[in-house]
Order: sequence, then C-alpha cells, then structure tokens
Amino acid sequence: MIGEVRIDHNPKLEVEGITVNQFQNRANLPRRLVENLVDEGQRVLNPRISTSVRVRKSHSAEKPLIHFDTRHKLSDEFQALHAELEALS
Repeated sequence: MIGEVRIDHNPKLEVEGITVNQFQNRANLPRRLVENLVDEGQRVLNPRISTSVRVRKSHSAEKPLIHFDTRHKLSDEFQALHAELEALS
C-alpha cells in the first residue's frame, strides 16, 4: 500500500513507522499480523495502542482521551507513542 501511495500520490513519501491501534495483545491473530509486518521489514512503532471503550466515551465528551482520563492505560500508551515519535525527529 505504501508503494501504491508513492506511485499514485507522493513519490517522496517517507514512512517513519507503523502505528498499530485497536491491538488486543491476548489474541493470536493481531500478534501474528504485527509479526508479519516486522518480518516484511516494516518498522512497527511501540507501544501498540490497545482497544478501549474509553476512546468512544472521550469522543462523546468531545475531549481528547489524555484530558478525559489521564490515568487510563491508553493515555499512557499515547504518551509513549508521542515520545517515540519525538525521538525519531
């Protein structure tokens, strides 16, 4: 898909990595899919962003999750992802 986007829209596109969201660590299929990406040479960023109903609730409250529930594990995951992206730049 990245190759298609480069060909069709942006030949200079550079991908820093893939963010995995809606990740269920206890399920085999999502883990295998991530392993396949890594095996294909794709850079998969950490952490994986988990699945949670809190995201929908924060959308309904019209607040970013990090402000809606600062102590939720997803808030921590998003902060860790932000730190990783900052380290790349």
